[in-house]
Amino acid sequence: AALRAGAVGAAGDDLALEAEAAQLQSVAEALAEAASTAEHVLFSAAPRGMPPAISLPAARQLAALKRKMAALELSQAAMQARADAAHPPRAAFFPTMSHQSEAASAAVAIFLYPPTAVPFSAAVPHTDAALLHASGAVALAGPAESHAGVRARLAQAGALVAVGRERGWGVDAWAPAPAVEAPAYAEAMANGAATAAAPAEPQGDPEQAARRPVETMAGAAEAAEGEAGLREVVQLALAQLDDSPAHQAALQLADSAGCARPMECARWLALAHACGARTHWMAQWRAACPAGSRFILLLRQLDTLRRQWPRPAACAQWRAAVSALDDEATGCAAWQSLAVPEDPLGKLLPLLSAMPAGTRLLLVTRSEDRGTLYGAVIAPATDVPAAPPAAAPKGKGAAPAAASAPPPPTPRCLVSRASVSPAAVAAALASTDVARRQLSREALARSTEGDLAAAGGGEAALAEALAEFERLLEPVLAPLRPAFAPDPATEGSTETPAGALLPPTVVITDADMAPLPFELLALLRQRHLGCVCRDLSVPLVGLRLSRGVAQAPKSDVGYAVDVRNEICVPAPPLQHTPRVGKPAGAAPHLEPRPLGKAFGEEVLAGKAAGVGKDWRGGLLGTDAAPSATQLQRAISGHQVFFYAGPGSLLSILAPEFAAPLDLRSSAACLLFDQHQEEGSARRLAKQANSKSAPRLALEEPHATAGLLSLGGVRTVLLHDRGATPADRHADSLRVLTGLSSGASLGELVRDAYAQAKEPLTSDAPAASGATREEQFITPREALAPLPDTSAILYGLPHFRLV
Repeated sequence: AALRAGAVGAAGDDLALEAEAAQLQSVAEALAEAASTAEHVLFSAAPRGMPPAISLPAARQLAALKRKMAALELSQAAMQARADAAHPPRAAFFPTMSHQSEAASAAVAIFLYPPTAVPFSAAVPHTDAALLHASGAVALAGPAESHAGVRARLAQAGALVAVGRERGWGVDAWAPAPAVEAPAYAEAMANGAATAAAPAEPQGDPEQAARRPVETMAGAAEAAEGEAGLREVVQLALAQLDDSPAHQAALQLADSAGCARPMECARWLALAHACGARTHWMAQWRAACPAGSRFILLLRQLDTLRRQWPRPAACAQWRAAVSALDDEATGCAAWQSLAVPEDPLGKLLPLLSAMPAGTRLLLVTRSEDRGTLYGAVIAPATDVPAAPPAAAPKGKGAAPAAASAPPPPTPRCLVSRASVSPAAVAAALASTDVARRQLSREALARSTEGDLAAAGGGEAALAEALAEFERLLEPVLAPLRPAFAPDPATEGSTETPAGALLPPTVVITDADMAPLPFELLALLRQRHLGCVCRDLSVPLVGLRLSRGVAQAPKSDVGYAVDVRNEICVPAPPLQHTPRVGKPAGAAPHLEPRPLGKAFGEEVLAGKAAGVGKDWRGGLLGTDAAPSATQLQRAISGHQVFFYAGPGSLLSILAPEFAAPLDLRSSAACLLFDQHQEEGSARRLAKQANSKSAPRLALEEPHATAGLLSLGGVRTVLLHDRGATPADRHADSLRVLTGLSSGASLGELVRDAYAQAKEPLTSDAPAASGATREEQFITPREALAPLPDTSAILYGLPHFRLV
């Protein structure tokens, strides 16, 4: 039965390969016909004495066809490699003569064992054919600075790298590093840094052999030329604000670097992710802004110039529009937040000293076809080398030589790559969304029915979604685990130094993967780690750090609380109101009170949190329903903005009013939203029926945090699911009380996640003889109670009120 099942599976794979081969062949025939027609048109239209620097539209169209033909050849090469891997050559089970050549033996083997997959009949290898087509595209596309020229050179450089890889170069670039027993934080990260910084040696261990000079490898010349071309494409594309070719070139450079050059790989991954983030978030921001905005008109001018001119960056209108968007005083905050430098990671690393010591950056991104998942962990060096001793004076009376400054610490990095099914990612996203919606519905039922509400399956659904998410990320996170082990210098200590914070983890991922529960990963919830905070891209982390200290005065806080006066919370036990005719000795009845009144008594009057006594310029729904202009002033007119109420902030203040705000002077936005209450839930559901899908997507938590971050807010706290008004109000009081006592926002979020419930699934207790690595890095089932919080932190985790 097993043999029969294997045979059926192999036959199915063969059929899939044959169908893919037939489809690629049909596309190749259509492209060849279109290229032939374009060549005839170009021959008829081009003057015989036309200078080579001039490119006609017909030539650029033919170059685009050549690029597609090159990409098709590379797809055929990849398909043929899969077919060869599925059907390795068989041994020669027939008599051979001693003088018989290998070619004759191969011919006999093909005759006896015909291939089951349909091979391509090509006069030259597919990678060489791709290089031929790409070189033709470069000759036809025109100057390198043009839109078509950048893409043609991208195709040529990619083909060169593919030729080098087919000849044997870089096949082990992603080979895993040798296993290390009981990996320690400093040792493992130092090994990762040494891989990038140590000079190449001709012989030695496998790591040294992987770093041997590339000139000794087959295909190294083609690969080196291809990588140089890809780096040139990145520079040209970024100069023209063209994110797509820069993203593709950076990913190809990261693939070439791999684990053999982890820091270089991480730099290219950070650049590729930044380009993809700019494309996505700029589209989101433009969809949220009103059509008549000055910045929207400038962006439309750039789009028009890009469509009309081969080299739009050479136009004076282009330079004027870019200068207006880049202006520090009157420019576009979102445009500047999404700026992409050539080395975003290199610009960020010196600024990480402003973060708590030991901060880690976890970057998780996917390839363009969504079939490959990349991971990288970047951390600054903790051990700074000591300065060498000063040299002794040589002559009598000579001044001692000045001691040379120590070299800058080498950043530490680990990278990984794994194949992932787009359907598996979509399933994990769907499971997470279902679980969060179920938990929000259960909170609504509890707020309406109280203790009589039936217990639902939201927590179990969330636990299952988390387990599915951890299985999805395990191939990528497994090589990165040594970066999250405790530092040996502080491993045995149970207390942190006064004023010190546990090292946070900054998670940077693609926008479509942002709803996944990274905060609940067992790897990131170890007791020696700090909170998990999010961000949109690596350059934005550096921009937040460069905009000033992560703090704000306690008095400069604007607020908007239950602007429609819909939410009620129970009164404290000492403020109960006795009912008439109630029997003596009965439990006190807690009369509900409006959220605005409770906020005024407990925060503004200082009864529960003494931080709001000096707050001015706030909006309470118990006084009057504020207008959109008043809400805009409350957000932009203070360094800190506090919101509490039903729904999201963008369901109260429409995105066309929130997106254009310049919030570069804002230090934090604290959003205690999504209070679940029956009346407000009906109103929000009715309003949602009249909104479009893109408009509703902007009200999602991560989209709201993204728009506020683009406006310039340095820290954003919000929640990814609903809660009862009593629970959410208690959370807001806890955070405000902690901030008033000098705690950082990251500490408070970390404490909320540390206060977990009882585990839903307890398979077996941890073994008493567990190793050091198993003690700190355990599976979710062994660690794992789920926290009773849904807080999400974007930006700087060390924000404080002073």
